[in-house]
Amino acid sequence: MTLRKLSLLFLLSALLAACTPSKDRPIVELDFNTAKAMSDAVLDDLIKADSKDLMERLDVGFHSLVKDEKDLKLVLEKMYKQYGKPLSGELKVSQAGVRMDDQWRRPKRTFWYAVKTTKYPKNYFLKVEVVRAFSSDNLDVAGFGFLTFNDPSKAPSYMH
Repeated sequence: MTLRKLSLLFLLSALLAACTPSKDRPIVELDFNTAKAMSDAVLDDLIKADSKDLMERLDVGFHSLVKDEKDLKLVLEKMYKQYGKPLSGELKVSQAGVRMDDQWRRPKRTFWYAVKTTKYPKNYFLKVEVVRAFSSDNLDVAGFGFLTFNDPSKAPSYMH
């Protein structure tokens, strides 16, 4: 799966997720430790290729694009074919913010990991976006994806 397709998957999940009402909820920053635990679990699911657990962590918008565990396995297979299967990851940075889904706003926390894969020992990154669920105070994963910088010297300093 190309970076463009992953970006499109992120965008589409955001747009499709906007169908559940919660636009009037106050924006309260996500607790770092709780969100990090969710993000770390996603990394672990990717390392183990555990599509069942990963599917349960995904946001309602993601479920509109990836209907079931079988669909998610196909997405993971394509990712692993292009980038290699992740072997390990090291958290590099967390960024708090607000995710805009059409007219709804909700808190998010984005985690960036330096990952080592079966194809690439360095210069690959995993981005995991954790959000508050639309219909509860639970946390969900709005999206995840691998990326690299063609010129590693152009990566932000906090990614090294």
